[in-house]
Amino acid sequence: MKKNSLLALIVLFIVLFSSINVYAVTDYNEYADSLFDLGVFLGTENGFELDRAPTRVEGIVMLIRLLGAEEDAKTMSDLKIPFTDVPDWAKGYVAYAYEEGLTKGISDTKFGSNNTLEAKAYITFLLRSLGYDDSEGDFTYINALNYALKLGLIDTDMYGTLASSTFLRSHVAKTSYDTLKFPYKGKDALLIDILIVDGKVDENIGNKFKEKIISETIKQEKDTAEVAENVKSIVMLSCSVPEGTSQGSGVIISSDGEIITNYHVIKGAKEITVYFNDGSVYSEDVYIQDYDENLDLAVIKVDKTDLESVDIGDSKTLKLGESVVAIGSPYGYFNTVTEGIISAIRQNDIQISAAIGSGSSGGGLFNKNGELIGIVYAKFTESENMGFAIPVNLLEEVSDKDLIPVDIFGNDTTSYENELYPPNNIGIVDETDDTVYINWDPVPNADYYHFYYQVDGESSYWYDEDNDSKIKFYYDDEYSAEYYDLENGIRYNIIVTSVKDGIESSDSQVFSFVKGEEETYSIYYDAHNGVPDFGKITNCEPYIALDNSYTYNILDVEPDDLELYSSYLLSNGFYYSNNFYDESGNEVLVFSNKSLGKEVMFGLSQLADTTVFIVVIYDI
Repeated sequence: MKKNSLLALIVLFIVLFSSINVYAVTDYNEYADSLFDLGVFLGTENGFELDRAPTRVEGIVMLIRLLGAEEDAKTMSDLKIPFTDVPDWAKGYVAYAYEEGLTKGISDTKFGSNNTLEAKAYITFLLRSLGYDDSEGDFTYINALNYALKLGLIDTDMYGTLASSTFLRSHVAKTSYDTLKFPYKGKDALLIDILIVDGKVDENIGNKFKEKIISETIKQEKDTAEVAENVKSIVMLSCSVPEGTSQGSGVIISSDGEIITNYHVIKGAKEITVYFNDGSVYSEDVYIQDYDENLDLAVIKVDKTDLESVDIGDSKTLKLGESVVAIGSPYGYFNTVTEGIISAIRQNDIQISAAIGSGSSGGGLFNKNGELIGIVYAKFTESENMGFAIPVNLLEEVSDKDLIPVDIFGNDTTSYENELYPPNNIGIVDETDDTVYINWDPVPNADYYHFYYQVDGESSYWYDEDNDSKIKFYYDDEYSAEYYDLENGIRYNIIVTSVKDGIESSDSQVFSFVKGEEETYSIYYDAHNGVPDFGKITNCEPYIALDNSYTYNILDVEPDDLELYSSYLLSNGFYYSNNFYDESGNEVLVFSNKSLGKEVMFGLSQLADTTVFIVVIYDI
């Protein structure tokens, strides 16, 4: 019997926003002034009125001006629109926004012109102006603030302000200002750059705006100059791997040659060349001192002394909104320094807004004291303001002194060339009353496979030889097995491993299914293999289903369903990483699966005046 039982998980709930700072209105005057120069924020006869809540129609006018489309909007004042409550002076603006898909009404015939503008409504406008489309599933109106925070469009202080206080014209000015200097979706250009190129903003005025934001960046860099001295302890790694060259970064953690990096940077490496900040290059004997593939950490050892090592901090003391500095070599640009904040703190992840790129992996994340608090390992591909680092305290779990020569490490069965990995794409291809036929993609180096199975809820998995009457293997062009003596309505879990020369691979992703009376179905979302489907598990259909979000009627959700869904996530390789409260005070739980590359947020939320249950899935 394979000892693969689920251990009891003690979940420590962390309040995402332990304190909220509310900006004083006067802090926003400079943003309003800058937007005034661009012709975006014009104010009224009473000035900017930053302490007043805007109306929905004022928000639309602001958005149209932000996009440089005011002249186009004015030509559309006679266009027929379905709304009966729009004043004549604003009809062109609303018509333009309606035709361009930037806004909708509060009903089929009402736009809600004089209604107070909600923060999530205006943030929705801004996200759409940056090319993000809620109708295509990029985000939802309900989670607009959370999505903007995740992208880095707003920071944690602004999130707290918008989620807990009345949305004011001052907030319109600040969020609009930040949107102009934010990258457009899928492009390397900022929104202000696109508006200048399209002739929507005067080139001279637009360039003055850019000069202002560049000067702000320079000031931030001056503030981080002392922390940036850690470049002396950052190296660039060039690894010779079977598919070519893998490039990444590393951090010197001891003066006698110990360097921490990501496992995925050196995986399969037969040679490693180390580039130091002083211009020296080391390509002699390199040893793999220790590694942990699950943590994605590795320590390499070089035969050099008197190196300048970093001071290691404590990642348990990190706070949301804390300023951080990332140093690495993205795209081969040696020891690039970027600044940001901690956007979220999860169990094995630190989410940051500092810009990182390919090649940053293995680089250092530092706090304002210059202490190493994390190892950068990934970024969210749709945003330059969303990266991830591994907490430095996990280095304690990478402490062996194996000192494997790199050429032996690269030729080991764990290398890319000869890697023995578990099967992928496990699935059911046919079934009878009590049997399912399961196959998977063959592993080229495998001699044979082991099949582990359990009835959901059992404490461990059975091995195929423990009860061979239930299992029969087939070795044809496709690898498959018969799983016998099953009962309808029961959930079963399966793990398959590869075996070569008597060595067994790691476990496959757990494949779960419920034997149906007529047809067996996977418990996973059709569009997200490996992510348990809340609706299938609880037998309730979503009434809104987008590519990455699923909304369910709260009347169909039983009180125990949240706990049930959590248990399914845990048994399918997910771990609890965080919780937070949305702007309506509803608790949202966050579960992550690093190997699957998925993050699931779920909980109650508000849709108009209705409470719903929503599941949102992100790639990480």
